[in-house]
Amino acid sequence: MIELLDTSHREPLSSEVEAIPLESSNSFKAPLYFERSTDTPLASISVMLQGGAATDPSDGAGCAYHLGELAIRGAANLVRAQIDNELDRMGSGISVVTARDYLGYSVICLSRHLSRVVELLASIVGSPRFDLNEHQKLIRETRSDL
Repeated sequence: MIELLDTSHREPLSSEVEAIPLESSNSFKAPLYFERSTDTPLASISVMLQGGAATDPSDGAGCAYHLGELAIRGAANLVRAQIDNELDRMGSGISVVTARDYLGYSVICLSRHLSRVVELLASIVGSPRFDLNEHQKLIRETRSDL
């Protein structure tokens, strides 16, 4: 699980950009960079993971996107309904983005919910469940969209 470290150790990078350190239970560490704005009460977060469509097997086009979608359907101790309900309650949503060289997640939320959204996103990235039932549902949904 990835968690926010003590945020009192924020490192200002400029007058507007700050970094918050993230750390996982398996010693993964990464900074979360953000820029504050008083113009709007919204926050936008994007997480990009190395990989993407270029890593799809030759007989499995769309695999990276499928894994990205599957990850937001359950993470850590949360099932899909819990993630969906919590995001809805906060007026937020997560989008999966796949490019040739990366798989990404984008979130827009009210800034007052930023900490909780970051926690959810960290669980999705750090501890996806890859539930078999959700995998089968996603395959059916994808086929029906074709």
